[in-house]
Amino acid sequence: DDITLETSLQDPSVDIEAVLLAWEELHPYSVDAVTTQRSEIFDFATSDECIMFASIQLKVTMPVQSDGTEEGDGEVAEESTFPSPSHLRSYVRTILRKVDAYSPTTTADEAVKVPVGEPSEVRTVTTIHTVGILYLRKTEMLTEYNIGLVIHPEWRGQNLAEKVLTKGLAHAFNNLWAHRVQALIMDGPSSDAARSIFVSLGFTFEGTRRRAIMSPAVEGGYRDVVAMAMLDTEWHVRESGGHGQRGVWDEMFVRHHKEQEDLLQWEERRRRLRRTGSMETVR
Repeated sequence: DDITLETSLQDPSVDIEAVLLAWEELHPYSVDAVTTQRSEIFDFATSDECIMFASIQLKVTMPVQSDGTEEGDGEVAEESTFPSPSHLRSYVRTILRKVDAYSPTTTADEAVKVPVGEPSEVRTVTTIHTVGILYLRKTEMLTEYNIGLVIHPEWRGQNLAEKVLTKGLAHAFNNLWAHRVQALIMDGPSSDAARSIFVSLGFTFEGTRRRAIMSPAVEGGYRDVVAMAMLDTEWHVRESGGHGQRGVWDEMFVRHHKEQEDLLQWEERRRRLRRTGSMETVR
């Protein structure tokens, strides 16, 4: 697996500077951080309510060019060909574009012809990058957790957030026996993208609290907070393959259909109420 959640920030593979930068971007728009008034990362991560605080570690493996160095000079050659982080990110995006552009109808004439010769040795190098943070925090309700995450801007657009959230949800429902996991999304630059990701995972929109929180990111301005949640039953249905890919429109239509059914049931119950002339009984 290329993605791991490292809960020990003292692990040698964790880039603590990347963790601090991720927290700096997250905490002004984190409802949990703002409401608990814990702007310092270590205060938030070590609090009793924070049940999990993990750095997101991405393992990247890529080929490197051989410079003809002898076997005895392997260490020097590896250092000289070690790719930079920007080179790695460019390589990942290139591979993703090639996969998207691949067509099974490519003809033999269009195929790239490789000259026949002695096979060259393909060398690879593997590096681990800290690309963001994820947390699970207890609420006032028993076995209910809030979930939050942030991915560094240079690593976005690679479907990492959905994979990371899936790992976090698996830990919450399978290991912590959560009954309910909710995402509180504050209105901000990435709120629309966050909502789309949670909907695709099977979260349900539960309402908007208008101007519910004062965010330090907007100089004391109030912000809306959207609540979305997933129940343990919904998670297990998703794990068994019963939940397909959904978009925000699909989620809205399902929600509106349920609200219409609830309204019809309420009207039916209201019609059954029959008053007596003396107002002594109501049934």
